[in-house]
Amino acid sequence: SEGFIKAGGFKGVYNGVLATALGAAPGAAMFFSAYEGMKPVLLKANGGREHWLQHSLAASAGEVAACLVRVPTAVVTQNMQVGQYGSFMEAVRGIASSEAGSASFYRGFWTTV
Repeated sequence: SEGFIKAGGFKGVYNGVLATALGAAPGAAMFFSAYEGMKPVLLKANGGREHWLQHSLAASAGEVAACLVRVPTAVVTQNMQVGQYGSFMEAVRGIASSEAGSASFYRGFWTTV
């Protein structure tokens, strides 16, 4: 291995920040939409009685929904940070045109969830 300084040091640490920024609000929206949408469903399923487990399950559903946005943005960010692509659009095009196509954006989805 080259070592931290020889490998470029902190150069590239902020590559991909655009992808992360573009995914932040939609990811949060997905989380809270699923979370708030699941709470009444789970409350009704429990006969109208609240239980801490309902909030936990609703939050889990929210995380799964949010990962639909977070994982693709993380894939783009990571590819840019390692220097595989020079720009956001280059990364999106390159990942989309890879062997697995659009599914490439979801590499690691189940691990993240």
